[in-house]
Amino acid sequence: MLASLTREGTLIAAFESAHESFHRYHEATVRFAASAASDARALEQLREIFNAYLDQFHAH
Repeated sequence: MLASLTREGTLIAAFESAHESFHRYHEATVRFAASAASDARALEQLREIFNAYLDQFHAH
């Protein structure tokens, strides 16, 4: 089954999608990290990003 999913590209597409999603979380983290030390809103955004990242990580 794994071989057929790989041949069909389904498995590869799923990995690519997850990779892109994790990359977007990283970009968002970098955006908010510097200001999170002094800005409560940025810190809250960073917490939300981390929580969403962890949810996706556990789903995969």
